[in-house]
Amino acid sequence: MRLRDALVVTLLSAACTTTEGDEPGAARATVSSAGASAASGAAGKPGRPAAGNGGAPSAGASGAPLAGASGATNGGHGGGSVAGGSGAAGGGAAGSAGTTHAGGSGSAGAAGSGNAGAAGSSNAGAAGATCGVPNPLGWVATTPLSFEGPMAAALGGRVHAFQGLAHAVWSPADATWQSLAPSPKFVDAVVTHQDRLVVVMDSGAVWTSDATGESLSDTSFVLPNPRRVWLTSTPLGVVRVGMLFKDRKSDLFDPTTGERRDLPEVPFTLDVDGAASTGTTLYAMGDDDLATTRLAALELSSSQPTWTMKATLTPRQPSATPLVIDGVLWRFGGAFGQSGADTTALFDPVANRWCEGPALPVGVTRPAVVRLGAEVVLLGGHDSLTQLHGVFRAKLP
Repeated sequence: MRLRDALVVTLLSAACTTTEGDEPGAARATVSSAGASAASGAAGKPGRPAAGNGGAPSAGASGAPLAGASGATNGGHGGGSVAGGSGAAGGGAAGSAGTTHAGGSGSAGAAGSGNAGAAGSSNAGAAGATCGVPNPLGWVATTPLSFEGPMAAALGGRVHAFQGLAHAVWSPADATWQSLAPSPKFVDAVVTHQDRLVVVMDSGAVWTSDATGESLSDTSFVLPNPRRVWLTSTPLGVVRVGMLFKDRKSDLFDPTTGERRDLPEVPFTLDVDGAASTGTTLYAMGDDDLATTRLAALELSSSQPTWTMKATLTPRQPSATPLVIDGVLWRFGGAFGQSGADTTALFDPVANRWCEGPALPVGVTRPAVVRLGAEVVLLGGHDSLTQLHGVFRAKLP
């Protein structure tokens, strides 16, 4: 593609760094289509991906900032500007072909909205909109939950939370937690699958709920190798991924038929921080070197699925919680030093980059995060050695 301005080569040294391939933490040169006057982004505060330097120039003369790969406010890698030097007529977010790194539709306004160039093609698709300047979500505190380290899933417009044998339910309509009949066994993980709760007990036994989620029934199906796991729902079944130190095994099972098959081990030598899915694509986050969060993807519909390494993210924030929202992978919280992080990061699968997301209401490690209609609900987790019981809700953008 012909570039309107000079190509600028930058090293990924900002606080939020995107690298591709299997070399975690390795600095490498990256070419971004920045204008000649593009400014580098200043580093954000510790634990938060780097922000652009005050919102550097966007594509159009009055255009909104575009995001770069490092969660920068307006720029390519390192916080520079994605825009070409002119962009005055609403085009030129990249080059003359009009490729854009953020806009979902790639359309441009006459006054220079900076979403796309003349051709209006998009490099990020619908998910690209997540890489703009992060807008606050407007978190609102609601009734706290006394559980320590709850697991949660949404069903029928309500949030179901489990801890040990305890089971409680909450809905935005009454905003209070109601205790339900206790689980017959200790709950290890829960997920919503095919309009039912699928609950895996610490023994490996699989139970499913009725349509309300209030009554659980034994499926007589017991998973091998019971352990602490992540569960995520896919059109092909429920995926189980180990979450303890060096437990990288994964499998796919049907809770109604009891059919199960092994999946390839997650390609990290240390922790698997979490797993989430969109369609038949499974994501796993984790690390090899305690310094960089790695991301791998597995296409479950493939006859021979193989993990593919995606962009990495620094600084490392272990014990974060992943969740896919509208096809975009979010990372919520995590540990920074001895404290919980109040940050989010968003992965754009088309552009293969991480971007800074909106801040959380509290610094939190390993929170439970649930999508509930047009809202996201954040509950539990901890900060350092302090268990958190707050519950917060926010409208999604």
